[in-house]
Amino acid sequence: MRTAHLVSSAAWIGGSIFYAWVLAPQLRVSEEARKVSPAVARSFGQVVSLSAWTLLATGGYLTFDRLMNTRLAVPYAVVLAVKVLIAVWMFLLAGALGRSRRGSRRAALQEPKAAPASLRALIPVPTLILALGLVVFLLSAVLTTMYQATPVR
Repeated sequence: MRTAHLVSSAAWIGGSIFYAWVLAPQLRVSEEARKVSPAVARSFGQVVSLSAWTLLATGGYLTFDRLMNTRLAVPYAVVLAVKVLIAVWMFLLAGALGRSRRGSRRAALQEPKAAPASLRALIPVPTLILALGLVVFLLSAVLTTMYQATPVR
């Protein structure tokens, strides 16, 4: 389960890097990129959906498995709750971005409303999704370290 969770998160982060740093900038300046955009969006959307569902399923399993371990303390639960909240926000942003892309021919230039307007003005949504994904990935490492450092009772 942990391997599937890690592979899915790596695919999510890699896809976010591709979208934020390669595809989105090209869609703003290149007519050719806009022509292939629907096909790329469909393929990318499939990867995002598969990754998201795999992350939800494996994350649910791992959460249940770890929380059933009575040796974990409150700090573990707090870090886990923060990770889950950030992941939910990230999934909502990605879903809103996907819906906006499907809803309009020029939607690649539009920003979904799942983030506050002041934040959208500072950070493009694809970049925000990438940053949140990296934070979630780092929180996963923190949780693993906390889990492994907890003495067996």
